[in-house]
Amino acid sequence: MDFDPLEPTSIYPKQIQEGFRSEAERLNWELDSFRLEVILVPAPEPMHASHMVRTAVNTNPPWYSGLYFAHPNFKRKRFRAAVGRVISGKDGPYRTGNFVRGISLEERFYDKMGRPIPNPGSYTHHNYDSIARELSHSMLTEGYFEEGWERIPNNEIRTFFGLPPIKDLPTPVRDSRFNGTIILPPYENSEETREDFPF
Repeated sequence: MDFDPLEPTSIYPKQIQEGFRSEAERLNWELDSFRLEVILVPAPEPMHASHMVRTAVNTNPPWYSGLYFAHPNFKRKRFRAAVGRVISGKDGPYRTGNFVRGISLEERFYDKMGRPIPNPGSYTHHNYDSIARELSHSMLTEGYFEEGWERIPNNEIRTFFGLPPIKDLPTPVRDSRFNGTIILPPYENSEETREDFPF
């Protein structure tokens, strides 16, 4: 079966829905736990008596930063609501007002005066549910490998969507913080590789 981010997860079998729900719980937990936090600290080379500089003490998850920069006017609150709908199984299909009114795809590229719309695929036509589903699908089928944010692909979901299984995947470890699956980075599991890191 082909994946379509425009369709709700409810069209899939229960086991596949559970995979999306588990990944959405993980995304939700990461959004709760990691948020950009900036504080003022004394400047390393002060130019005057009260010279301060900004420094980040906590950052957003890298995947969230990617979404934020990929979609203009991206709203964390709306994305969190969409992730919540995926968790509860109440995510809806992507539909725009143009489809409801029966306007053809070609007509979406021109305004009422016949002028071309500068960016017809702009963020205003996106649906947060479809973005949450697409991100979850990507992490479930391709994995995500940013240091400290590792996810391994799920072979069962890969097979369902017609992708070949990946051999020799590491064994997932359950994490009670969000009832999802987390893969510990190699340096946390191995004494040899832990020494390679200066921290």
